[in-house]
Amino acid sequence: MEGMKPNYLGAMLATILFLVYPLSVGPVARVCVALRGQNTPPPPTLIAFYAPVEWVGDHFPAFNNFMVWYVSKWVPTDAS
Repeated sequence: MEGMKPNYLGAMLATILFLVYPLSVGPVARVCVALRGQNTPPPPTLIAFYAPVEWVGDHFPAFNNFMVWYVSKWVPTDAS
C-alpha cells in the first residue's frame, strides 16, 4: 500500500455521478419547457438519459419528493 496515491479521478467521477447528474434535471427541464412548452413531453433521448434518476425516484419516495420540489424551483408554472 505504500506509495499509492488517492484516486482523485474516481472521487471526481463519483461526485459527478451522484450529485451533478441528478441535479442537472432541473436546468434541463427548464430549457426543455422553454423550447417545447409546458405540456409537451420531453424528447425520448432525455427520457432515456434520465431513466436512472426516475428509477431511483420510483424506489425511494424521499428522493422523489426532493426531485419534484427541486424541479419545481427550476420550471416556471402557468399559474399567474
